[in-house]
Amino acid sequence: MIYIVSDYRGTYHYLVDKLQEDGAELIELDPERGLDRTISKLGILRQIMTPMLLQLRRRWTRDDAVLVISWYLLPVLLLIRLGVLRRPGRLVSMAAFVHEGRLRQIVNLLLRALRTADLEFIVFSEAERRNLIDVVGVPAESVHRVIYRGNMLESVPAPTSDGEYVFTGGYSNRDYETFFAAVGGLPYHVVAVASALNGLSDKPPNVELLVDIPWDEFERLIGGCALLVLPLREGGEACGQNVLFRGIRHARPVVATRHNSLIDYLGDDYPGFVPPHDPAALAAAIEQGLHDEGFRASMLERVQSAARWFREHEQVEAEIARILTI
Repeated sequence: MIYIVSDYRGTYHYLVDKLQEDGAELIELDPERGLDRTISKLGILRQIMTPMLLQLRRRWTRDDAVLVISWYLLPVLLLIRLGVLRRPGRLVSMAAFVHEGRLRQIVNLLLRALRTADLEFIVFSEAERRNLIDVVGVPAESVHRVIYRGNMLESVPAPTSDGEYVFTGGYSNRDYETFFAAVGGLPYHVVAVASALNGLSDKPPNVELLVDIPWDEFERLIGGCALLVLPLREGGEACGQNVLFRGIRHARPVVATRHNSLIDYLGDDYPGFVPPHDPAALAAAIEQGLHDEGFRASMLERVQSAARWFREHEQVEAEIARILTI
């Protein structure tokens, strides 16, 4: 039997639905949470300390596998160490991302203190994999690297326009300061969609800032942009992949900060990559992406190649389900 420990059904719903179809049981610890509600670090701490974790007592045995989504991993490990929860046959963690160096050090210490010998991880970036193997000491065979992706064939919202603006969006590890500095001097309409938790206030006059909009509207804006820009902070783990995948699905040219979370999708020598925290380089790449037809075509060629890869490979939920049933 596979048990899924998560906040609510909507988190990684494609995977949850697939596993439930195959007989897995979902345990929702925050069923009132909405998909479009981004949670702060303090909110995550409060969330994972929920007393509902005590309801997991006697829910599984040594014959079962447990997939823990997000940072519920730490209290689950602690409760197993204290003998409050049973130790399952397999305990697999997924989507436990960290972007700040100091916080990663603290989490590493906790993982080294609490982890069991048979703890496994499903990771979406090379930075996660290397940290778990090299720093936490998890055996390489217990860290399963997956390229995050959605369903290329699912029905998606129609674009809001036909290439009339530059678009950026997202919450985690975003470098909006560099992005605003880059686009502030450009003569283009820019749409940025962020979370209230990004704390954005000062923006250039040519930027239309939207906050915490529904995912369908977010995807419509991606599909209708002239250029998708992903400004990321240096370092950090899995980030930008959800937005990048949607840009690939809509065949949008992409300018992005060079980051190891994105290289697997577009290639190490992708022409639209720029150095981190460099407004001048970002502004130049945006200009080139809008007006240099050869440059734009070379970016689109890589985006279309990525789309073909996604179509030719199994869906991510099937890949993860296979890992859980090894």
